[in-house]
This record gives sequence, C-alpha cells and structure tokens, in this order.
Amino acid sequence: MQTYDDGGTYIIYDHNGRMVDAVYEGGAYITLEQVAAYLQAFGDIPDNQVKSKSMRPTQSSYGEYLRLNHSRFSGSQSSYPYEPILPDITGCGGDTVYYELDIGTTGTSGDGYVPMLYNNGTSTSRG
Repeated sequence: MQTYDDGGTYIIYDHNGRMVDAVYEGGAYITLEQVAAYLQAFGDIPDNQVKSKSMRPTQSSYGEYLRLNHSRFSGSQSSYPYEPILPDITGCGGDTVYYELDIGTTGTSGDGYVPMLYNNGTSTSRG
C-alpha cells in the first residue's frame, strides 16, 4: 500500500504487487479491506461512518452506504456475550479504548457476512 503524491489517494496492492483497489480521502467505504486501508492511510474513519444513531439513511447523502455505529466498544461480556474481550480494553481492567465500526452491513437484522473469527495474534475466538 502507498499514498500518491497528492496525499488524497491510497493504493491497495495484492501480494503479487498488483494494484487491486484505491481509497480516496473523504470517500465512503463499507468493505473490510477498504475501511482498513482508509484507517491505515488517513488515520480516521471514512465519511459515511457516523456516531449519531438517530440519523437515517434517507437523511444522508450516503443513503444505504451510511454506517451508524462509530461508538466505543464496551468489552462487556454480560451485555454482549458474543463479542470478544479485546487486549487491554477498558471495562475489563485495561486502559485501551476501542471503537466499533459496522463493516459491510446493510441495515437489516443480518450483516450479510459469514461471522469472522477474532484473532489477537496469539489466539482466535468468536464469543
């Protein structure tokens, strides 16, 4: 991955060195790969990731691409038993604050993706 000289374009390469995608500063992204690249390149979330849960897609120019879950990850196993305890997370004795983003969801009861495992580099779990 690299940033173009203009500073507003981040190129994503595959393991063979071929360009496979690009993200643009100020753009709206929903796939895991694009959101991760955006965070890496620009140190912030894409414009369509919004903290306000009261907003509706019909109120936003992003429409179905609006994502409303940029909030603190609680780490609460009693409230959210299927969410992993992240390393050093606040609420579980740690000091690190994590933020949650909805990646690839459609605003329906299902997220459209097969559940993915959480990997902390030492172990893998899913609730």
